[in-house]
Amino acid sequence: MEQNTDEKLEKNSLMEIWKKSPEDPDPEKIAEQELDDFLDDLLL
Repeated sequence: MEQNTDEKLEKNSLMEIWKKSPEDPDPEKIAEQELDDFLDDLLL
């Protein structure tokens, strides 16, 4: 049960990332952007 939930959450997270950056399929760039957004949120 738990494993299925984790897999669903993981897939949802991946889908969110793809929705945010459909023009940028490079996972490293996406990760950097996510980190930048996170740091911006902390600083604001």
